[in-house]
Amino acid sequence: MAAQGETLRKFGKYNLLAHLATGGMADILLASHAGLGGFEKLLVIKRILPHLAREQHFIEMFFDEARIAAMLNHPNVVQIFDLGCIDGQYYIAMEYLPGESLAMTIKTGRSQNEPLPSYLAAGIILQAAEGLHHAHTAVSPDGQPLNIVHRDVSPQNLFVLYDGGVKVVDFGIAKAAMRSTHTRTGTLKGKYCYMSPEQINGDDLDARSDVFALGVVLWECLTMRKLFRQDGELKLLQAITNEDAPSPATVNPEIPEPLCRITEKALSRDRDRRYASAQELRLALAQYLKTVDEDADTLAIGRFMRRIFAERIEKKRHLIESTRESFRDLSSVMNGDIKQYLSDTELSIPQNTPQVPVAQAPAQVSRKSSRRTAVRFAAVAALAAAPLAAFLVWQRPSEPTVAPDAGPASNTTDALAPAPVPPPAEAVDLPVAASDAGVAAADGSDAAGADAATARLATIPRRPKPRDHAPPPVIPPAPVAPPAPPGTLRLTTDPWTEVYYEGRRLGQTPLVDVELPAGTIRLRAVNPESGIDKEIVVQIKPGERTVRRLNFF
Repeated sequence: MAAQGETLRKFGKYNLLAHLATGGMADILLASHAGLGGFEKLLVIKRILPHLAREQHFIEMFFDEARIAAMLNHPNVVQIFDLGCIDGQYYIAMEYLPGESLAMTIKTGRSQNEPLPSYLAAGIILQAAEGLHHAHTAVSPDGQPLNIVHRDVSPQNLFVLYDGGVKVVDFGIAKAAMRSTHTRTGTLKGKYCYMSPEQINGDDLDARSDVFALGVVLWECLTMRKLFRQDGELKLLQAITNEDAPSPATVNPEIPEPLCRITEKALSRDRDRRYASAQELRLALAQYLKTVDEDADTLAIGRFMRRIFAERIEKKRHLIESTRESFRDLSSVMNGDIKQYLSDTELSIPQNTPQVPVAQAPAQVSRKSSRRTAVRFAAVAALAAAPLAAFLVWQRPSEPTVAPDAGPASNTTDALAPAPVPPPAEAVDLPVAASDAGVAAADGSDAAGADAATARLATIPRRPKPRDHAPPPVIPPAPVAPPAPPGTLRLTTDPWTEVYYEGRRLGQTPLVDVELPAGTIRLRAVNPESGIDKEIVVQIKPGERTVRRLNFF
């Protein structure tokens, strides 16, 4: 959890607590929603990236994701709460998932020498198949089939909860009858190594395409390695469309034969030979698990998750709780200490000028109390908003303004040295509009009946004349070195990406001889369809061409 600039601030009705991640299309933020009677709910805000928010195509994709997911209500599908726009920033509010992606689960188990057992892998894919089957068979409120196909099933988009539940997430590129955006001819959406052959060939898709992707994920859970690892985009796509997937047993002979057969059927290149639906795959896995001695239900999966992520769970719990407490402290200061500070710093208005309030230092407030309040407020204001800090500077009591008819000061500040006597005050006549005559005096009396047509301020001292000083010696400016000439960049990425420099779009790769300033520069490569959002550091040599080739798989 990082990105302090995104934490501890209001975002509409939500409290932003922490930055969780940045994806190919959006920032993911931990947030809370507080209500009456101590009600508080943790959730996640998915906010479209600023450079994509200017492109209508990405905004429509973002809306499609929310509309599709909002139609789904199932324990194995992430729940959507809200879609909106605040200060020009489009967002989706969704449930907070206490758990890890399946990709992180596989990686952590391998690093701890505790790989995911085959029966638990089957149990996880079984739950994912349940969620996908719900999406595949969902209907609109008027009973029309939505024909949803996820198109991006992968270990990154399957979330395993610490209690053992599994959630399908990220319907950002899902195909559905209700979509307002459609895939351009000749483009592929999704992570290539989890695409079905028909998806690569551009054929019409149905539930069997997601079944193939689930088969790839199951194969990788069982073997702890990538199924399609060919170098280069073209070779990878050719392998998926032309080569039969090997049995998991060729990599891990300990995988039970019945589970290998289930995996191989899900991975059939001919979709007519695959399971006809995610439900069929789920039933096959359920039948297999009946023959296994070990439990593979949510309780068993949860025990495994809490064991390998024990330290991470505790860190998350501590971070979330401390962040929530920090926001409560901020709210307390904003709602309580500011009011107390204002009540401690009275506004003194000369008797003859009720319409023009003049700030005056409190005579009875101790310096220690005022300083403590101001320092505490300023520390929190640094997190909250710059205008509040400016308000404190204007309001601080360390430089009091004394009204001409103020009463004698009390003895509570005996240790203070006497202030220097200011130059004689100069009276200034300020016209007061008749509509301002209703300003109440500080003591609560009504000034509406005041007859004064002008306000007389005696608190503006005459500025002393500046003393004559000898002019400072003139120092000639140091010579400025001429800027280095720019260089050019030739950039190729696999897969394609949109490339940005300092928020400016350079274009889609391959980039050919794009002129850039000399020196070390940072570029951003984005491909929302493949879930890519990478920072690239490139050294541009002055007057020369720099060539870079990057593979993001």
